[in-house]
Amino acid sequence: DDNTIDVKAATKAAQTYTIYVTDGTTKCKSKAEFKVYVNDLPNVQIDAASDYCTNENITISANNSYKSYKWGYVDTDNQINYYPSETAKDFTTDLAETKTYVLTATDNSTKCSNTGTKTITAKPLPTTAIKTPSVCYGKKAILSVDRGNSKADYYQWPNGDETNTSWTSDASIT
Repeated sequence: DDNTIDVKAATKAAQTYTIYVTDGTTKCKSKAEFKVYVNDLPNVQIDAASDYCTNENITISANNSYKSYKWGYVDTDNQINYYPSETAKDFTTDLAETKTYVLTATDNSTKCSNTGTKTITAKPLPTTAIKTPSVCYGKKAILSVDRGNSKADYYQWPNGDETNTSWTSDASIT
């Protein structure tokens, strides 16, 4: 459109612009001044811990209340992909891998939008190896941890015991 100009706010201060117009027939000129007021962008932040266990169900939240929310993530090509149905203040997901989450939010009063990001690390789950017993019919089974192949500090057995690295079943296997 020939009747518009593109003005980009280069400073946070209000800017005054002058436009001169000329009537093509009468050649009369006039001028008009107008002011462009610059609103601050919202300070969008994602509230969440920086790391969780892999496959943990997590909820991440916007730091403030906004008019609208768009949640997404940064893919391996460094592109933002938005979840089409995630438009609430809180976003819940199962954390399968380390991921940078993105929130684009629009301020209630100024209608200005901004984007915040947060990388959440998926901590690896501990591994364990249980020595597989062979047991005779009618005998109790003894299960024990193969400490050389386990990467865990604590174990919880079916009886609730968390102090031992082995457990004997309460009843004979029949």
